[in-house]
Amino acid sequence: MQKPEIIAGEIQNLTDARYFAAREVSYLSFRFDDHFGAQQAAAIREWVDGVQMMGAFDFQSATEIHEIATFAGLHAIETGMFFDPEEASRLAQDFQLFRRMIVEHNSDADELRDNIHATTHLYRGFILDFRKNNLNFAHLEAGNSLNLDFLAALAAEAPIFLSIDIQPGEINTLLQRIEPRGLELIGGAEEKTGFKSFDELDLLLDHLEELFD
Repeated sequence: MQKPEIIAGEIQNLTDARYFAAREVSYLSFRFDDHFGAQQAAAIREWVDGVQMMGAFDFQSATEIHEIATFAGLHAIETGMFFDPEEASRLAQDFQLFRRMIVEHNSDADELRDNIHATTHLYRGFILDFRKNNLNFAHLEAGNSLNLDFLAALAAEAPIFLSIDIQPGEINTLLQRIEPRGLELIGGAEEKTGFKSFDELDLLLDHLEELFD
């Protein structure tokens, strides 16, 4: 069983960035929207070391993404699942690319696999997002079409990252059964400027460290 790479997603403040960098995650991922821009990402980047910077984009063009990513000093870019492959090819010349795939209750497993296989030459990783529709580990164990066996087969064929609510006691089964390339953990809003609790994340990351010491 290989130690998973960790993407710290939805980074919007320095508190999260410093925490995840200290926990030695692989990527800090900023979501660029009307509330968060290149200058904010660049300012946070100045305060953290030893971690790669990723930008998550929803509706921007390849030209806009390239400009923001260059200004902010990003190493990697996350696109949406319907991003144009030709534009992705342009971005792949300068950045690592990741593709977010939103998983729904009725997602078709074969369609998802085919969609991923069609762009494996462009993307370093595929983030399977179960959080968007409130799907958790119990959903995988329930025997739906996107179950543990299907995901294990998919992980053997493509570099998948799982973004899913999971408890420390479930992580061992998830990693052993599926062996994903990585996991996405989510940052969040500060309780007040410069302060927030990381107790739940500490439990999960401590458990991961124990598994791979």
